[in-house]
Amino acid sequence: MKYIDECKDNNTYPCYGDCVNTLGSYKCTCPRGFDGNASTTNGCEHIVGSKTSPAIYVIIALVVVLFAILFGVVICFNMKRRNLMMLREKFFEQNGGALFKQKINVQVYIVGRGAYGVVYKGVLSDKQVIAVKKSKLVDVTQGDRFINEVLILTQVIHRDVVRLLGFCLEEDVPVLVYEFISNNTLFHHIPHTAGGSSWLSWEHRLRIAV
Repeated sequence: MKYIDECKDNNTYPCYGDCVNTLGSYKCTCPRGFDGNASTTNGCEHIVGSKTSPAIYVIIALVVVLFAILFGVVICFNMKRRNLMMLREKFFEQNGGALFKQKINVQVYIVGRGAYGVVYKGVLSDKQVIAVKKSKLVDVTQGDRFINEVLILTQVIHRDVVRLLGFCLEEDVPVLVYEFISNNTLFHHIPHTAGGSSWLSWEHRLRIAV
């Protein structure tokens, strides 16, 4: 009797799944996760809720491990940066930084105070002297007032009006940069008491007012 390996003769003994040769016959079953008739084309159908291949679990485990490593690196980096900032603050306080800031705030660099902010005197890298107006903390509804002031100052160019050189909106409060006027403000040149004197004649006052 001649031995026949049915699993090798797919034409005579078709099998579209897992083929196992037996004595005088063979077994043809669907792969794991499938069910149906493996002897016909497309006879095996995927079983809903069937067990996932072990390779999928390996891939998922690798992804989880990679994310865990990445998360750990980010946490370590943030902790080191935070520790560095705390160390810098410690050295700043230790070396008198707080006292220095306090002294800076009360020095003569402040040239004026108003209802809407403080004006400082500064010097640019090209030795140009400027006046920096730092507004007080304002709510969002007062932002229109600041924008209107900027728009007006950028459009008005007159010898009797202080020229706006620039502004900054990237701080906690708006900042305006003007040309520095060394002869004080108009307020200082107009007498406010009876008998006071002023170099401004009525003609000059009317011209400035116009």
